[in-house]
Amino acid sequence: MTRKNEIPDQYRDFHGSPPRNARRVNLPNPKGGSLMKIGRLTQINYIPENPSMLAGAEYSHKFGDTGTVVFKKNKPILAVDSTGKQLYIINDKSTYKFGPRGIVG
Repeated sequence: MTRKNEIPDQYRDFHGSPPRNARRVNLPNPKGGSLMKIGRLTQINYIPENPSMLAGAEYSHKFGDTGTVVFKKNKPILAVDSTGKQLYIINDKSTYKFGPRGIVG
C-alpha cells in the first residue's frame, strides 16, 4: 500500500520542489499504487536479445524528431513507482507505438 504523501515526497526529493499539480490517469500498473513523472524521454536506445533475428544490433530513437522540427509534446513520459524500483514509459500525447518494425511513430 502506498502512503498518500509518498509520491509528492519522492517528487520533491528528485526535482527539488513540490509538484504543482497531480492528475489521475488510468494505466495498467501491475503493482498498483501511484506513479511519479520524472520527465519526458528525448531518446531511447536498446539492443534486441536472442532469439530475435535482430539480436546484437543497437537501435536508437530520438523522440519528437520529425526530420526538421522537434516537438516537445510528442515525447513519451518516463515515470517511476513509489518504491523507486520500477520504471514506466507512458505514451501520453506521443504517437509512438511498438510493432513488427520496432518503435515507430
